[in-house]
Amino acid sequence: MQEDKARMLEMAFKYTNGDVEKAKAMVTGQYNDIVAIKAKIAFHKSGKSGMLMGFFNVNFRYVASLDIIIMSNSDLYNRVRVFSDWKSLYKDLTDYKKDDAIIKNPTLLEKLHEKLSEPAMLTNVVNKSLDDITKFVNNSLNDIFPGDRISSQLELEETSSVALGGAGIYINMPQSAQPAAPASEPKPAPEAATQDLSPFEAKLAEIEAEAEHIVEGVSVISPVKGKFIADLVPGDIVMVLLPKGDAISKKILETIKAIGDDGSIKPVRSRLKYKVVDGKGPYYIYVLVAKGVYAKLIEEENVKIRVEFTGNEKTESKGSYKFLFIAIGFIAFLVLAGLAFVKWF
Repeated sequence: MQEDKARMLEMAFKYTNGDVEKAKAMVTGQYNDIVAIKAKIAFHKSGKSGMLMGFFNVNFRYVASLDIIIMSNSDLYNRVRVFSDWKSLYKDLTDYKKDDAIIKNPTLLEKLHEKLSEPAMLTNVVNKSLDDITKFVNNSLNDIFPGDRISSQLELEETSSVALGGAGIYINMPQSAQPAAPASEPKPAPEAATQDLSPFEAKLAEIEAEAEHIVEGVSVISPVKGKFIADLVPGDIVMVLLPKGDAISKKILETIKAIGDDGSIKPVRSRLKYKVVDGKGPYYIYVLVAKGVYAKLIEEENVKIRVEFTGNEKTESKGSYKFLFIAIGFIAFLVLAGLAFVKWF
C-alpha cells in the first residue's frame, strides 16, 4: 500500500513540476490537472459513427492522451453514453476496437492530434467552454473528412494525470517542464467544410452548428388543434415527442416530468426555430426543447401538427367566426327581403 502511494506521489511530482502541495492534493483526489473530453460522432452522409476520448492537461496546455475509433455503421453513436464516467467509457472504447466494423485509418489520430493541439482549442478546454469545444471538434473532423457531414455530442469531466496513469493510459509529456504561458486571443475555429455540400445541406449544417446538441423529435399530429407545417413560422409553440431515449432527451423529459409511471413519454412544449424545405419536401423542422438543445423533425407531407395558439390567435379566430356569422345573417336577410319584395308585387 505504501509502495503504491509512493509511486503515485512520484508520478504526481512529475505532473506538477515538483510542487509538493499540488502533488499531495493530486494523489488524494483534491487537485485535477486533466479535462477529459468524451464524444460520440455521427457521419450524416456516410452513415458511419465514431467515438472520441481526449485528455487535456490544463496546467501545461497540451493533449495528454487521445484516442478515436470509427465504425462503418451507426452502432457507436447509438451505444455510447457520454454522461458515463471516463473510466467506463475508456474501457468501452478498448472493447469496441475489437468489433469487425471498425475502420482502420492509420493517419487519423495524427491529423486529429495536430488540430486539437491548436491554441484556440486548448484555450476552450481550459475555459471548459462546451459550446466552443463542440464546434471546434466538429470543424476539425469535417476538415479531415471533407466528403461527409459530421456532428458530435460531447461531455466534459475533470480528472488527474495520476488517475490516468493508474488506469493504464499512456500520457504524453509536455515539451517544456514549465507551465505554458497563457495563450493569446483564440483565433476563430475553421469553418465547417461545406464545399461538397449542396446549398440545402449547407443550410442544415449551419443550423445544427448553432446548437450544443441535436436530438431526434417526432411531430404530434393534430387535425383539430394543429397547424399545417407550411403555415408554421419561427416562434410558434410546437408540441413534440422525444422518443430516442438518448441521455440528453431523457434528461429533458425527467426535468419537466414528461415520463409517466408506466414509462410512456408526454409531448414536450418547444419553440420553432427553423423550418427548411428543399423543393417539394421533406420538411426539416428544428425546435428549441431546452437551452442549447434543438429537436430535429423530418416530415414528408404538409400535415397538421399540434401547436399551442396564443391568446391573440384565439381572439382573432373567434373574431373571424363572428364576422362570418354576421355576413351569413346579412345575406339571409337580403334573400328574404328579396323574396318578400317579389311576392308583394
